Amino acid sequence: MCGRFVAAYDADKLAHDWDARVSSSLPPVSWNVAPNVPVRVLAPDKHGSLWLTAAYWSLIPGWMRDEVPSFPTFNARIETTLDRPTFRDSARKHRLIVPMTAYYEWGRYKRPYCFMARDKSVLWAAGLFAVSRSGRLSCTILTREAAGAAADVHDRMPVLLDRATAEWWMRPTPDPTGLLADATDQSARMAGTLDSWPVAPLRGDGARLMEPMTEATLF
Repeated sequence: MCGRFVAAYDADKLAHDWDARVSSSLPPVSWNVAPNVPVRVLAPDKHGSLWLTAAYWSLIPGWMRDEVPSFPTFNARIETTLDRPTFRDSARKHRLIVPMTAYYEWGRYKRPYCFMARDKSVLWAAGLFAVSRSGRLSCTILTREAAGAAADVHDRMPVLLDRATAEWWMRPTPDPTGLLADATDQSARMAGTLDSWPVAPLRGDGARLMEPMTEATLF
């Protein structure tokens, strides 16, 4: 799964690198982004223009009555996304990227670990979006079976893409089956580019949350 992440990058620089417009409602930087809040996403509008904008982190399909789903929709398994009524329309038509500085995962004894690109570059997590009945943009982050060292901490991990695959991910396609398979394969390779370390329990916010815990302070 992917239930917490860091979004502490320079928004203007990222938008410039992607030739994206920046929304005026962009959430501030955070080292402890949790579900059910607005998060920063890269998403195409109906005209094909790319935006760095805000989306509510829990997918709310247009046919769903409740503004807050009664079951978790902040993650979706990429293996079954085309089979699930909540996610399949978004998987076919509405795909986005969630830029991350890093993400957290919980291992044995509920100990949190921070995962970050070895070169400290921004991670591109594959996601889906929908527009609710009230017009709110919402999203989910796709997950896959954990690969590489990530599997030593948890059995799932976010679907992470390289830049080229991330660009293809957001483009329209009549049949996303091949794209989903390519994203799954790419993510397995991306797992080998990650470093990870244990961190303190995630309370509050701030860069200190990413600081490694020494062996002496873990127990």
